[in-house]
Amino acid sequence: ESLSLEDSVVEVEPLTVTEQQKVEITSSENGAVCSASDSSERKLREDRASGSHNPVGTTLLTSQSIILLNEDMEDVVQKFRGCKYTAFAHCISADTSSEKNMSAGVAVVFKHHFGKPHHSEFLNKYLAYQTTRQEEAGVYSLVTKAKYSHKPTSEHYCKAFKHLMCDFKERGFKRLICSPMGCIRDRIPVELFASEIVNFQRWTGAIVYIVTHDEQPKRLYGGLPHSDFFYYLNHQIKVHDSLMLKLDLTNLKEIIM
Repeated sequence: ESLSLEDSVVEVEPLTVTEQQKVEITSSENGAVCSASDSSERKLREDRASGSHNPVGTTLLTSQSIILLNEDMEDVVQKFRGCKYTAFAHCISADTSSEKNMSAGVAVVFKHHFGKPHHSEFLNKYLAYQTTRQEEAGVYSLVTKAKYSHKPTSEHYCKAFKHLMCDFKERGFKRLICSPMGCIRDRIPVELFASEIVNFQRWTGAIVYIVTHDEQPKRLYGGLPHSDFFYYLNHQIKVHDSLMLKLDLTNLKEIIM
């Protein structure tokens, strides 16, 4: 059963998925994330060698509530900006007065549609929030670094994500649409983004759309072809989603006992 963007414009409740690939968890309690990551890389190499993984399509379901879209963010913004229970999110640097600020990637799309965040729209040093009209979608800018030319630290990135989670839930949003934030140009590890976005989804209960499309330059996507990056991101989200489920079950077992 396929899923299109149009199908999801009205429905904001958790999606029903008829076909969902199960991910086997073989990692131990200690070093679980690292072990799962190694397993993912082996699986990717095996699938590439055998030619068993499918080519990149428009939509790829990673879980019941996290969906990867091989789409241009420009098209997605135009389709969803009128949905008041939707929020967009992307990463920026703090130097908004710089000409280079928001000059590449999906930031260009958000600057075109919503402009750069003004000083009054910064909620704190980690997060800015914009909205154009009362009945339209909101836009979050995760401030992950001080200057455009810098690269974010994992600590700063995770703090920005935490502020996003809290404000998103407080405002009552039901759907998040974002890029693979920081993974394309800022060299944020795919594993870190996957972990944070899974935590976000679990904590907020939102439906998450992750939008990415092939921008061509070989220096992007960690040196991977876009199709492999798309597949690897999908696999990492499945792994971390399963790890979270395992942790939930462990905690439940401890409560019962």
